[in-house]
Amino acid sequence: MMMAAKKDVSLQKTTKSLQRAISLLHVLAERSEIGLSDLARATHLPKPTVHRLLLTLSRAQLASFEPSSERYRLGPCILAWADKMVSADDLRVRSRPILDRLRRETDESVGLVERHQNDSVCLMAVHSVHELRVVVRVGAPRPLFIGAPGKALMAYLPEDEIRRVLQAAPQAGPHLPTLLKQLRTIRAQGFARSTGESVPGIYSLAVPILDAAGRPHASIALYVPESRVTATRERHWATLFKKAATELQSAIIRSGRSVPSDTSVAA
Repeated sequence: MMMAAKKDVSLQKTTKSLQRAISLLHVLAERSEIGLSDLARATHLPKPTVHRLLLTLSRAQLASFEPSSERYRLGPCILAWADKMVSADDLRVRSRPILDRLRRETDESVGLVERHQNDSVCLMAVHSVHELRVVVRVGAPRPLFIGAPGKALMAYLPEDEIRRVLQAAPQAGPHLPTLLKQLRTIRAQGFARSTGESVPGIYSLAVPILDAAGRPHASIALYVPESRVTATRERHWATLFKKAATELQSAIIRSGRSVPSDTSVAA
């Protein structure tokens, strides 16, 4: 019994250290460079603990220290993992030239968005060259029912699955009948739009990419400062994005990829 108790304590300590290290990596991912004191404040951890974890992360090349600025940043191993992940994902590889083309055609920021359980996550973004532009946070989760990219995905889910997404949300979601009406409109017009739902003053437009079974695989999205949106531009953008989504959809169907039904909602 004593040995089992010691193992449990050891496992708890290891899990706690891992959680703390992950929180450090999250902060490093959000900042280009950051000092030790700022890292400690951002993670609410003691400086000696942060320093010890950073030494471990640095040895694994998951973090690196810049002597000239005395700041930390993500290490080269993270970049290598990210590159391998993108290279192994057929959809991302196929999407990149299409996103580049959409950015040129619209002069605005564009992104590829996938569903991860009850959230939408931008996997890849190409940003506008305008001085006033939307910079998309790649990898940041957002509730599926907030913003055009997520709603474009929700519109092609069965109603019982939409209910489960709302029930599992950590924050209060929209009234179900109102949301279902919005989703029916999205399906009818073939694209979703939103203004100020996630960030005030930001407009987004998204078109779903469906697999052979008609389930949403991903969406391609446009992000624009609200001040540049007009009805004429919106019609033009919707046409461009529908065409691009059709191209990617055909590629997915040819590759035989589909969305597994058991990855829809976390319990």
